[in-house]
Amino acid sequence: MKPARPWLELALLFTFVAHGLAMLGMLACLLPGMPGGGELDDATRIAYIAEHPGLWRLGWFGWQLTALSDLLLGLALVLTPWIPRRAALVTLLLTLLALVPDQYGQALWITSGVELAQHAMRDGRTSAYLEFEGWVFPSVAGWGATLYTLGAVGWSWCFAAARTWSRPLTLLSVVTWGIFGIVSPGLLLPPQLRLPAAVVAAANAIGFVLMELWFLAVLERVLSRTRPDALKRWHACLSPARWRRMSRPSL
Repeated sequence: MKPARPWLELALLFTFVAHGLAMLGMLACLLPGMPGGGELDDATRIAYIAEHPGLWRLGWFGWQLTALSDLLLGLALVLTPWIPRRAALVTLLLTLLALVPDQYGQALWITSGVELAQHAMRDGRTSAYLEFEGWVFPSVAGWGATLYTLGAVGWSWCFAAARTWSRPLTLLSVVTWGIFGIVSPGLLLPPQLRLPAAVVAAANAIGFVLMELWFLAVLERVLSRTRPDALKRWHACLSPARWRRMSRPSL
């Protein structure tokens, strides 16, 4: 067996941490200003962005970090010799394509979007901001997220083709990528055909939690291949029997 490639393990761990931080940032910083984020009144959402530009930008920084982590994971797959090369290259290409509408839209939302929100609060007219949001939101959460979902299907392809896989991962992949595969392209439909914004927000929340479980499950399969002895020791440390023995009072 060839030596372990630590950058794949590190990329998976970094991606797990980055997505977790991004979800916390969504809850703490972005949700009050997002369509379907709980504030049904447009003026209230716009006022939040105008009055809290620092929080708004901080929240999006977490998702910029996830974009970087997805890119690093794609590169790590290409550089790992036991990952089939065609699957890895297709996955990396899809990730690169996803970065364009996602990061372009985010960059505009934290610059021009903030300025438009502040102008709207000064002038009392929200039409310009809502027109901007009407195309930037589908760019990020529609085009970007759809391409990221295809890239995530590529992740599953890579690990399954490399026989670093399990039946639970198959089920988890179908459910998780299925949620994103319904919700994200739906934002590209005409407004009258889209799912309600609250439904989209709730589905994304469930999908990202399942994605975190997917990262952990894949990381375990990778470690079972690259560092089986270390993984066995880790499982032994976490075994209920060991903790029961440690908790018994000494005589």
